[in-house]
Amino acid sequence: MVSAFQSSFELVGGIPRLALWANDNYSEFAKLYARLLPSQASSSLGEANVLRIEMAIKPGPLDE
Repeated sequence: MVSAFQSSFELVGGIPRLALWANDNYSEFAKLYARLLPSQASSSLGEANVLRIEMAIKPGPLDE
């Protein structure tokens, strides 16, 4: 299914046509683009103003 949509996207103009549409419909484009961006921070209930950083790499000897 994804492949079919990708092929259809290319057949109707691909990125150049998307850019033309985005230029004419910038507010709609911005809304869609914002949905694609990852969330910068998440919070649990009761922790609305707490920023929690979870490291992807385990601490090394220099971190202790």
